[in-house]
Amino acid sequence: NATSTQTLVVRNSVLKRSGLFDVSLKRFQDWDLMIRVAQITPFIFLPEPMVVIFATPGNISSVVQNDAISSERILEKYADLFAKVPEFSARNHYITARIWQKLNEQKKARPHLKKAFHLQPRLRSLAFLLRGYLG
Repeated sequence: NATSTQTLVVRNSVLKRSGLFDVSLKRFQDWDLMIRVAQITPFIFLPEPMVVIFATPGNISSVVQNDAISSERILEKYADLFAKVPEFSARNHYITARIWQKLNEQKKARPHLKKAFHLQPRLRSLAFLLRGYLG
């Protein structure tokens, strides 16, 4: 997810076709939206910074548990798309697992670590998987 809604320039008709924001997500609504927009139309990515974002206490981004919950939901919601690019799937499962681990939720991290390792066997993933079982 390299998008931020502050930087989007997209036709209203494309947004309406995409289904707009998924209000059930606690985080990553922009990522979810862009996955759906990408299924409708090609787009370009400008690598230059377009906005500066300031993290403030109490904002939607400050609740780390919401990152893991929403990431899990997106992985489930778009499992068919992630299956087409296993390295992206592995990376996102790994990221989700690491969030759970940082929250000391090893049991919730394990399935994501297993999936990441299965999709892309790496020593680093194996180390974190073992950590999830050994503490």
